[in-house]
Amino acid sequence: MQSRSAPRRVVVTGGPGCGKTTILDHIKAGGYDVEPEAARILIQNQLQRDEPILPWTDRVAFDRLLLPVLRKGFERARPGQTIFYDRAVPDLIGWALYDGLDPSTYLGLAKQYLYDRTVYFVRGNPKHYQANVKRPYTFAQVQSIHDRLLEGYGLAGYNVRIIPARETTRDAAIWLLSDLGLRS
Repeated sequence: MQSRSAPRRVVVTGGPGCGKTTILDHIKAGGYDVEPEAARILIQNQLQRDEPILPWTDRVAFDRLLLPVLRKGFERARPGQTIFYDRAVPDLIGWALYDGLDPSTYLGLAKQYLYDRTVYFVRGNPKHYQANVKRPYTFAQVQSIHDRLLEGYGLAGYNVRIIPARETTRDAAIWLLSDLGLRS
């Protein structure tokens, strides 16, 4: 049983379409709390509009919409709770780097919104990646995004663990829970 201490905020991230959401779906099915990917939900909502604000057309305007959602997810954690995040505030550092923007604002925000010091990354696999309207990136771009996200989390002072490739995403979820010392 967990103590009534600060929440344990575990981040799972990586490039678009790498399988992080599917891994987290398995973790959620195991009874753990998972904060869904805010950007994905926002993109889905924006695609319903006549003039959508999307990260690949206007990163700065998109991030202005995204930040309050990320903050709300961060603040949702309760004392003693382990909560998994499908991306987090420090991801914005990597996205700024990818888009050639100054990441200093996001570095400041990352100091305000602290997650577990170890962040888990999922590597994409070209055999499984499919671009679509919600992620219009080539696999080469996905790899570049992944590298910028790694760089961004490093700049924010996080330790990175790569989730090893597994036969199934369920096996990857089991590995992650085991690495965290949690039951699967």
